Amino acid sequence: MIEVDIKSIIKECYLLNSFNKINISITAKSDSKTKNSISFLAENKYVDQLLKNDNIEYVITTIEIAKKHEIEDNKIVIISKNPKFDFYLLHNYIINNSPVSETSTIEQSVVIGTNTSISEHGVKIGKNTIIGSNVV
Repeated sequence: MIEVDIKSIIKECYLLNSFNKINISITAKSDSKTKNSISFLAENKYVDQLLKNDNIEYVITTIEIAKKHEIEDNKIVIISKNPKFDFYLLHNYIINNSPVSETSTIEQSVVIGTNTSISEHGVKIGKNTIIGSNVV
């Protein structure tokens, strides 16, 4: 988990709830299985799925979507003019500033092509997986 000062990352945003710093585990889609996740809503399509997911604690969305669905009643809401862009801006910040995770594990049966790059940390590759050439 990483503590983030949202306004230092996403310059043109504001929070409906009265938080500036938030603790995020991971950036995720609306079906996240990780507690303290943050996701985004750029359209109404995934509102129901996101609102039903207790693992999503934070949502980046527009004021229109937030008010229409009363998202601030269930989540900590970050208002943005471009939720998808700001979500990935935050995602990149978290990736670059999170503490190093556990050492990667690769099962012995994995076939790895040429010119591949696999991180030394945070990767788990299961049995009978084939990784093609030039994969990062």
